[in-house]
Amino acid sequence: MGITYVYNRLHPELQDCPAGCIIEDAVIVINPDLFYQYSPFHQKFIILHETGHIELKTGIQLEDEIAADAYAFDRLAGTEFMSLKQMVN
Repeated sequence: MGITYVYNRLHPELQDCPAGCIIEDAVIVINPDLFYQYSPFHQKFIILHETGHIELKTGIQLEDEIAADAYAFDRLAGTEFMSLKQMVN
């Protein structure tokens, strides 16, 4: 599956978030004004979190957010020095 990335600070999917997704279209929308305020590691987590929503076809309920976090966590854990600590801070 190919994911398309769109940079658009005014997209309605974003609200006040650094990124959001349109699951049915496999699109991740990035708000550059907020996204680039995060460290490169946290940017990876945000992208993987949104990818998790697309891959898992989850919504925005609490359990869906937890599943998307777990998807990102599983892919980032151990990839960089102190990656676990970075994910929980």
